[in-house]
Amino acid sequence: MEADERDRRAQVVTGLRRAADELAGSLEAADFDQRATAVGKGVVDGARARGAAPAPSRLGDLLGPAFERFRARVSGDERPVPVPWKALAGLVGGGLWPGVHFIGGGTGVGKTALSMQIALHAARSGVPVLYVGLEMGPMDAVARTVALLEAARPNVFASELMHGRWAAGGGVKAARLDELEGAALSHLGSLPFELEAGDAHGWDYSQLVTRVGELRARYEVPSSAPVLVVLDFLQLVDSPKEGRREELRERITRASYQARAAAHHHNAAVLLVSSTSRENERALRSWGAGWPAEPVEVTVGKSTSELSCGSFIGIGKESGDIEYSAETLLVLARAGKGPGTTTRIRVGAPKTRYGKSGESATLLFNGSRWDDDDETDKAEKATAAISAGEKKKAEKKAAGDAKKAAGEKKKAEKTGGSKDEDIDL
Repeated sequence: MEADERDRRAQVVTGLRRAADELAGSLEAADFDQRATAVGKGVVDGARARGAAPAPSRLGDLLGPAFERFRARVSGDERPVPVPWKALAGLVGGGLWPGVHFIGGGTGVGKTALSMQIALHAARSGVPVLYVGLEMGPMDAVARTVALLEAARPNVFASELMHGRWAAGGGVKAARLDELEGAALSHLGSLPFELEAGDAHGWDYSQLVTRVGELRARYEVPSSAPVLVVLDFLQLVDSPKEGRREELRERITRASYQARAAAHHHNAAVLLVSSTSRENERALRSWGAGWPAEPVEVTVGKSTSELSCGSFIGIGKESGDIEYSAETLLVLARAGKGPGTTTRIRVGAPKTRYGKSGESATLLFNGSRWDDDDETDKAEKATAAISAGEKKKAEKKAAGDAKKAAGEKKKAEKTGGSKDEDIDL
């Protein structure tokens, strides 16, 4: 038996064992057989997707299903995974369409918080979510999601919940915690949001396709509806346990191929979170600080160069090859101090298949939550006003030039006519 086929079958066995454990708690359920069949199919389909490449299809056979999807998208019956901020939705084409999406940025800029807030918003909109958090445990995940609730505003932060520092006087107030727990149970308890926490360098990337198949099966998601999977973060994935230990770049490449297979076979939006090198982080800081200029002039010593949003394709640590094939690449960079205790973060889209490639906007980050930034709207309106003014000025100049040209033509015709009459005489 070839190694790939053995690996695929091992995936099926592992997935079925996990599914059996999950189903053991629902032996008395009336729809047990239906649940078991759906879960088993998701496991096998996921493992199959990881195996041999699909056979070629005739173009004619693809037309009907494709146009059915086109009509669903035009009518609004099929939509992308929604995102919680107007500015980001504008950059990525309304939301995260099925495919691979990539977020990169420096340490502490808020990549995980942004991804967690996207995931929570999607789940609250009815989209099943799997969040693979390789840097967080269950308590950390709960603290981060609770800090995003309206009941937690304005002064509850995930880090303070984790370390007991929250509330007036430095001590956690039991009554306020009871209130938060009630809000969490009410707003989060029944969401289709699943967390898989893993030890650093301990999560096997070959599980990804199977996990997505299982997610769809558990929630019986219609084929036209998306699911969202977040892998946070890419540099911490591990090689399959039964194989050789792979180098970081190879692991990232293979994990990204798994993400693409999951997106294709299971109509999923897969969000990959990535760290970046120190050199790229310095470039990002310069670009972020130059907001709203595009491009930004950067002077190092006696040389001056320009940094634009498009300069950051390939920014991820050992992940550049994948960014070129992703549907969306987003980069985060600090742009300066925002209102109150917030930091203004410049969000750029060096590449997007569905939105505004090469453009950027700003969001506000307070360490736990992200919010839209009024300054982005003001900047967009100012840019639009400048464009409208320049257009009006250009139109006025063009009209004046045309009038002047017409007058000169008429004068030339009159002069030419007089000369002709003199010749005839």
